[in-house]
Amino acid sequence: MASTTLRAVTHRLTTTPVDQLPSIAAFLAASLSDCAELLSAPQAQKPGKGDSDHAVQIHKLKTRLASLLQDRSIEGRWTAVVLVKAAVEAGQWEILRGYEAIVRGLIGILAV
Repeated sequence: MASTTLRAVTHRLTTTPVDQLPSIAAFLAASLSDCAELLSAPQAQKPGKGDSDHAVQIHKLKTRLASLLQDRSIEGRWTAVVLVKAAVEAGQWEILRGYEAIVRGLIGILAV
């Protein structure tokens, strides 16, 4: 169930126009909390087939969040901040491990 939810969140983030993202940000954040088991799981050295799909979905989520943090529109950046907070609450340390782009993007927004 969590993998389907994560796939749906990633799909909505990539297909919804940026100016419409704030209207669904709360829904996406709540959906990310349902994915806590996947987001907080340590990434294995040699993932199995199912683990590989989960890793791909998590990578897509992180990549989209990093790009939204650098978006020119306030809607994109605001949505990214809301979803990063939800992802960090759900995934704890594992969601941030080895992904400095999200941290740098947040610091860049706060520095403005």
